[in-house]
Amino acid sequence: MANTYLRDLRTSFSYYRNTYFSNQPDWFEPRPINGAVVFKKEYRDWNLLIPPCGVADRQRIVGKIPKSKRHKHFGSMQSSQALAQSVFGTIEVLGRLPLLATVRAEDGRPAFGPSPDRSDLEFEKSVTTLGEVGDRATSVDVWFEGSYHVAVECKLAEAEFGTCSRTRLKETDDKFEGQFCDGSYAKQRGRQRRCALAELNIDYWEYTESAFGWAANIDHKKCPLRDTYQIVRNVLAACVTDDHRLDENGGHALILYDQRNPAMLPGGRGESQWRDAYGAIQTAGTLRRLSWQSLMAQWPTDEVLDWMKARLKDKYGLHPD
Repeated sequence: MANTYLRDLRTSFSYYRNTYFSNQPDWFEPRPINGAVVFKKEYRDWNLLIPPCGVADRQRIVGKIPKSKRHKHFGSMQSSQALAQSVFGTIEVLGRLPLLATVRAEDGRPAFGPSPDRSDLEFEKSVTTLGEVGDRATSVDVWFEGSYHVAVECKLAEAEFGTCSRTRLKETDDKFEGQFCDGSYAKQRGRQRRCALAELNIDYWEYTESAFGWAANIDHKKCPLRDTYQIVRNVLAACVTDDHRLDENGGHALILYDQRNPAMLPGGRGESQWRDAYGAIQTAGTLRRLSWQSLMAQWPTDEVLDWMKARLKDKYGLHPD
């Protein structure tokens, strides 16, 4: 089923390439037939969907994610980062944020908070409230900044949400001896605290009981953060204030996903991770979910959004739900 999904997705990419870039074959990396469709480094801006607009607006949309923050595979049409920048960069720069106010998540709550029109958007937002430093800092795909925060995690063909990296350390890694975790929440390897990241003064466990009901002062045979790691970080990013309080009324995390992706359907790895986190939430609404298809279906009639909807269909095979 997963293979069928990826094959269909790549068929859409090939159609899009042949339809819109038939005269630019040298813009793409050589790949096997039915393989990934990838722009060469110097042409990766064209992986973005940008409606007809002025040069300045186009440059603003392209510049929403600096090239230094582009993911390794940004040039692939399968890049969820390029998808997120296309949709939300366009919506912000071309003045369509007010049109998100009526969009509802699966639980019926506003997907983008009470006042998306009064928000500023930041892409690849580095969170500074959780005690993380350097390359360990939580990075939010699309961040709605205002009196209310929304941390949007955008997925497309990913097989799962990110898990805790401490369980994946190899013996050859220079951090292995002091930071490796066997997946349980218990003191290990001579550490003073149960979590290897807490030992590094990262603050997730300061908030887990209030946010998810997971007590920090007892052992857990299976660490509840091991598989929910990325989702939990997004919830805390949205709800932990600058003065290190958990404010469940101040924001929420939103997951955007492709409802065709088997990983996000019942029985899939991503769905299981979502259910573990969503089922533990202590304050309803701090974690919400919405498919790309449902997002598109809820867009009002508008020339910019109509253009985007047509191109999302052509490129990704996404149809409004």
